[in-house]
Order: sequence, then C-alpha cells, then structure tokens
Amino acid sequence: MACPALPTCGLALAEAERALPSVIDELEKEGLGNKSVSIRMSGCPNSCSRPPVAEIGIIGMSANKYNIYTGGTFEGTKLNKIYKENISGETLASEIKTLLKKN
Repeated sequence: MACPALPTCGLALAEAERALPSVIDELEKEGLGNKSVSIRMSGCPNSCSRPPVAEIGIIGMSANKYNIYTGGTFEGTKLNKIYKENISGETLASEIKTLLKKN
C-alpha cells in the first residue's frame, strides 16, 4: 500500500504511489513474489498509508531518500522500528530483498 504522494499531495517529500510498483517488480524478479509480507510506503513522515505498523514500512524523508522500518505486524497491531535511514530510491528493492531473504 502506498499513499498518493508526489505530485498529488502538497506535503509529500518523495515518491510513493509511483515508486512502490517498481520496488515490488524488482522483488518479484528476484523470486520473492510469493512472500507474505505487508509493505507500506509513504511520501512523507505524516505516514498516511500507515507504514509505522507494517512489517516493512518505507517513509520518504526528502527527494528520493527513504527510511526503512521493520518489526510491525501484518495485522497492524505493533509499531515497527527504524532499520536503515536515508536509503536512495534506487537501492530500496535490494535493501528489502536482503530483509526478505533473511526470513
């Protein structure tokens, strides 16, 4: 799930709705498409798509820079914690791939 972010939302700092599909595509190309994990992405710290409760949350902090959070639950009943900060949009998929291959 992703919020609309740029260019729709005036609060957005980074892409979300237009960026998440390419991240998912890259994960599927790596054979990780069958993993059952909730990934939520927001274009700013307001977190409209609720990434702080996802198993993997991605929050845009500035243009093409994201923080990755882990440890939430699929049901959204537990807050996640920071995993990595200021990750470029181009490396999001590889960072998430590393997380998914650990499990």
